[in-house]
Amino acid sequence: MSKRFIDTDIFDDDWFMELSKDAKLLWLYFITKCNHAGMLKLNEKLCRVQNDIKDIQGTLRQLG
Repeated sequence: MSKRFIDTDIFDDDWFMELSKDAKLLWLYFITKCNHAGMLKLNEKLCRVQNDIKDIQGTLRQLG
């Protein structure tokens, strides 16, 4: 099993601080849920259940 390491300074980055709570959560979900190549097939229904994000598409637009 591979290990993932998250930059602990991410919460100090201006671009991250400007995101909504849902966008922050979705970003962390993406970087921890992806495979070893950084790929993720987004299952919106599962993501909504696991993260309680109501507007996945709107949150994705915020992330760009």
